[in-house]
Amino acid sequence: MKIQCPSCDQRLEIPEELAGQTIECPACNESLDVPALAAVPSAPVQVQQSAPQPTSSEKSKSPIVKWAIASVASITVLVGLSIIFFSDASVKSGGVSPTAKEADYSGKYTLYIYHPEGDAELNFELKPDGSFFGRQSNGDEDDVLIGSWKVEGELLVSESKSTKSSNVIIVKFNKKTGKLESLNRDGNELPIKDLITEGEDGLYFKKN
Repeated sequence: MKIQCPSCDQRLEIPEELAGQTIECPACNESLDVPALAAVPSAPVQVQQSAPQPTSSEKSKSPIVKWAIASVASITVLVGLSIIFFSDASVKSGGVSPTAKEADYSGKYTLYIYHPEGDAELNFELKPDGSFFGRQSNGDEDDVLIGSWKVEGELLVSESKSTKSSNVIIVKFNKKTGKLESLNRDGNELPIKDLITEGEDGLYFKKN
C-alpha cells in the first residue's frame, strides 16, 4: 500500500503486513500510523493444539546468540549503512533495481538457526523491483525489516532498516548455494561461526 508521511510528505510504499501498526518514517524518523486494511470475511479457523512452551532454561540465551538474533532481526545487516526508504519510483539504497536476469533470484528465502542457546528464523522476500521485506522471529520477539536488495557477483545482498529498532542490517548469501556469507549490523560484523551448531559447515537460506 502507498501512504504519505504527514510530517515530510514523502510517499512511502508499505507492506500490507504493517497495516494498523505505528512505524518510523525512514525519511524523517517521525512516527507514522499505517492505516488498517479493510476487513474481509475470513475462513473458519481450525483450532490447533499449541506447542509446549519453552522452559525458563530454554529461554535463556547467550549474549552472542542474543546479539546475532538482534542483528539479524534488528536485522538491521551489512556494509553500506545508508538509510533506505521507498519512493514512488524505486527503493533508494545507492544502487539500481535488478536487471531482468538478476530479478530471476527474486522470491522468498528462509534461514533457520538451530542453537543450544536459542533458535531463530529469518524470512526474506526479494521482490523483482529490487525492494526487500524481511521478518525475524525468535521466541516472543518479532521484527520487520524493509529495504532493498541487489546482486554482487555470486552474492545476493539485502540492506534493510528495522522498523522496530532503526538499526541498519546487511545480509550477504550465496545466490546458488544459499550459504550465509556475511551478517552486519550498523557496521559491526557478526561472527557467524558462533551460530553454527557443531557438525555443520555453515548456515543456509532455503528458497521457498
